[in-house]
Amino acid sequence: MILRLFFFAYFILVGECAFAADLTVLAPPALSAVMDDIVPTFEAKGGRHVVILQIDDDSVEPKVLSGAHFDLAIVEQQMVPGLTRSGRITPRAIPVARTMLGLAVPNGSAKPDISTQEAFERTVMSAQSIAFSAPAPQSLSDQYLRHCFAHLLGLTNQSGVRQFLAARGHATDYLTTGQAGVAVAWSHDLRQDEDVRYVGPLPETLQMHLVFTAVTAQDSALPDSARAFLSLMSGPDGALALERHGLERP
Repeated sequence: MILRLFFFAYFILVGECAFAADLTVLAPPALSAVMDDIVPTFEAKGGRHVVILQIDDDSVEPKVLSGAHFDLAIVEQQMVPGLTRSGRITPRAIPVARTMLGLAVPNGSAKPDISTQEAFERTVMSAQSIAFSAPAPQSLSDQYLRHCFAHLLGLTNQSGVRQFLAARGHATDYLTTGQAGVAVAWSHDLRQDEDVRYVGPLPETLQMHLVFTAVTAQDSALPDSARAFLSLMSGPDGALALERHGLERP
């Protein structure tokens, strides 16, 4: 009887381990390429198998609050207080990546001066057309982006410049087709596109730094693995992956 109970308990423990074998990470599209680099390195170094669930920025918070399973989530920094109050994550939140607003022009074009707000406004006013990367409707960070675009749209309306509102991440499509003379979007999207020329970040008076922060699920069965993954991402391997894909350390 004792032997039977032993094997039954062993079976239950093995089953739990098997169920918790995969480390589940929620990640935004901006970090998709970074995850493609980090995950194989983590697994090659003896870490657990990692499952990356790519969640749109405006879907992360409702997904977490609805009880979706995850061990580690990378979210916009502005979401952390609300998620902490919900009790779904541990209090420890670590910033892991940052991007900002930038401007690009077609390949072969001269780099315009955007070093100050005045210079940036002159560049926008002199452009024949401008493309914007559309903000995600519910994204907290993109609430500011809409204010920035409202300012830009006011400028373009004054000058008669044509405006194109592109799907997020596709503002550069209007540069490559010749429809737009300049494009404004998150810098990591612009820097990774080899078909356009990245000019640089917007001046600080119009700038926003979008910070991505890693949080651990309060009910994660793999807190040690989550910490190990985060440690790798915060180290040299993570820094190289961020740089390779147009992002930077906060």
